[in-house]
Amino acid sequence: MPNLKPASRLILQGHPDLMCLHAPVQDLVHTLSAAERGVVSKAVDSRRQEYATGRWLAHQALVELGFEVDSILTGPKREPLWPDTVKGSITHAGGHAVVAVTADDTVAGVGVDLESAGRVGDSMLRRILTQRERASLGEVDPTLLFSAKESCFKVLFPIFRQYVEFQAVEVSLDDANSSFTISYVGDRPDHAVIEQAQGTFQQLDGCWLTCVSLLN
Repeated sequence: MPNLKPASRLILQGHPDLMCLHAPVQDLVHTLSAAERGVVSKAVDSRRQEYATGRWLAHQALVELGFEVDSILTGPKREPLWPDTVKGSITHAGGHAVVAVTADDTVAGVGVDLESAGRVGDSMLRRILTQRERASLGEVDPTLLFSAKESCFKVLFPIFRQYVEFQAVEVSLDDANSSFTISYVGDRPDHAVIEQAQGTFQQLDGCWLTCVSLLN
């Protein structure tokens, strides 16, 4: 394909078990299977390109792990449906797409999320952040906390098949190590397993990229 911008390996510090690939969003709709094209047949061009780039990366990552599948379809909450022994996550924002996958059976769940820095404004804070998070925010971009919570939800939903409220999870940043700890403050005790997860963050071309991985 002319002007194809290839995928590149992305190192996620603190997550050595993950295969992570990154590429700029581009017109790769022709690479989708018929079933995948059907998922975004009514979407606007920008959404189709994001979806196609994410699936293109996901197929490459699966091949790296020894899997070849015709389609990576979408579940009821827009989550990617991976082969049974694979855990993974897809994200896109700011003209970029990122995929992280693993077939390591010690990993219970993976979540990655990419958000354009500064996306979360003051009007969204009370819905997304707990009172304690708002009180300690300081100069931190709240978009980073939003992204961290999205990554947590991407870990929890495939396990429990239940929606998790933003304020059910509290995130505490460790800037020195580009990591964060997670506290579950909601009303479903089984979801507190997320407190055992490893959370990290980094910047990618004007975006926040967060990753959460949970071991069995």
